Amino acid sequence: MNRSYLIDGYNVLHATPELKRTLQAAGIERARADLLNGVAGFAERRGVECIVIFDGVVDIGQVTPRVRVVSSGGRSADDIIREEARRQGRKLAVVSNDLEIIATARANMAEIIPSKAFAAELRTGTHAATADPFADGSARPHRIAELRERSEKPGSVSQDDIEEWKRLFGA
Repeated sequence: MNRSYLIDGYNVLHATPELKRTLQAAGIERARADLLNGVAGFAERRGVECIVIFDGVVDIGQVTPRVRVVSSGGRSADDIIREEARRQGRKLAVVSNDLEIIATARANMAEIIPSKAFAAELRTGTHAATADPFADGSARPHRIAELRERSEKPGSVSQDDIEEWKRLFGA
């Protein structure tokens, strides 16, 4: 099964040194166009569909038959990516360094590709994944564990907590 690639556009753009230089020298439209050209080449080489999501209003649409651009409009691109990861799960390869996106993608069994690794693949045309795709620290997986610790569900409840709840709720 070929997975579709769901790409956090500005996240990859800012993770790619060449594109950051283009952004500073020639502006956002040129940097975005260069990113999309790289994604188009990647999609053709791999024979996959790529959906690049940008924050705000970007009027580009279909770049090639394999590459589509989605504008978040009034919503956050991160929200759209997380929503798609929940909806499509293992059918996706999600490209981002955003911790919340990574956590949502992982929870829904989507493949996770750090932006730097994907950017390297765009440059070289070869698969840049390593045994540990987060070895460069770009996605900081230790932070995911930290976020889970602060989730709404406590890991364990002490007997004192139970007694306090019983007193408060009249049980």
